[in-house]
Amino acid sequence: MKKYLILLFLVLTQNSYAEKMNIEDVCKLTECRKEAKISIKVTEESYFEGTLSKSPYFFNNRGSVVIGESLSFEAVADKEGNITLKYIPAKTESSINIKLEQPGYKNTDLMTMATIENNSKYNFIYKGGIYHTASGKFGPTSVCAIQSGLSSLESWPYAVSLFSFGDLKEVTKQEAASHGCR
Repeated sequence: MKKYLILLFLVLTQNSYAEKMNIEDVCKLTECRKEAKISIKVTEESYFEGTLSKSPYFFNNRGSVVIGESLSFEAVADKEGNITLKYIPAKTESSINIKLEQPGYKNTDLMTMATIENNSKYNFIYKGGIYHTASGKFGPTSVCAIQSGLSSLESWPYAVSLFSFGDLKEVTKQEAASHGCR
């Protein structure tokens, strides 16, 4: 089997302020994941293996989860309805939890799945993006509403090594149900 070793840099923003900061300064402002090895099946014969540099879970109110990672956070709204995403180290009774995995890694299935569990009392719609591993391109993806007390699944028939999310907007239960996946 062919194996590729690629150093994956996670870029969450083009903000000039962030570009002037080094990662240690950024990680003083927000929680960061440690450098990690990742591996994902790209085709039936090849794997993507790489090292994810130390990087923030959230930056400019966008979050990301990488393949094999689970992430818990809270979505906190201010008086104007603006939502801030806040990292928390473990699941709670009010957290939103995301896990990105490739369930068929050991067989021929390339599908990647994000499981989003909403333990909060709020319903949300949001925007999502994915890093398509085989093409090396990042782009938008359709997403399902995050309904209170439920889990939702996002899936792709190919290798996705990063799932990003942001622009959360609180909606009613009816709005979340009618939003579906888009």
